[in-house]
Amino acid sequence: MTSDKYPETIEFEIDRDKLRKYLRTRAFLFWNILTFFGAFGNFINAIEDCEYSSKYDSILYITKGTLLGLLIGFCSAVILYFIFSHKCAKKTSDNLQIIVEGAFLRVVNKGYINTDRKIHFRALVDYTIMDGRLMRHFGLSVLAITTTGGGQQVPIRIIGLKDCQSVRQTLAEIDAIREI
Repeated sequence: MTSDKYPETIEFEIDRDKLRKYLRTRAFLFWNILTFFGAFGNFINAIEDCEYSSKYDSILYITKGTLLGLLIGFCSAVILYFIFSHKCAKKTSDNLQIIVEGAFLRVVNKGYINTDRKIHFRALVDYTIMDGRLMRHFGLSVLAITTTGGGQQVPIRIIGLKDCQSVRQTLAEIDAIREI
């Protein structure tokens, strides 16, 4: 049996600034789907309403309608982003905590939905590091932790850990020692 060289309680560091920027960018991109729908809707509407005889006038009318739809969609996206997502991203990045408490891993995430999970190490099965194009742009990775008996349960996803590789290694070592 290996000796436990780790303290009873460890809190892992979160890169809050990068996480906040990532969450805000992701939310803004999500809300900008409205821009596409606004442009497409006005494009279709302009085609149906177009009664001009010359091609030039018709193209100008359809272009104006499409640009108006883009503008309305973009303004709606900006307003909805600031109403629903801007503060939530800050709250989420400021309140995320990953703590080892004895034989448990505690994941606290207080954002749009508050969660506080405390999972015994014997229930942890797999530690996976993932990233996407947007995450790489901000220098972030996701530590996805799979648990036993999860069924349809989604893995625990932790975004924004500083030095995600070493956190995964540390958690794997603690898991091997404390899962009993």
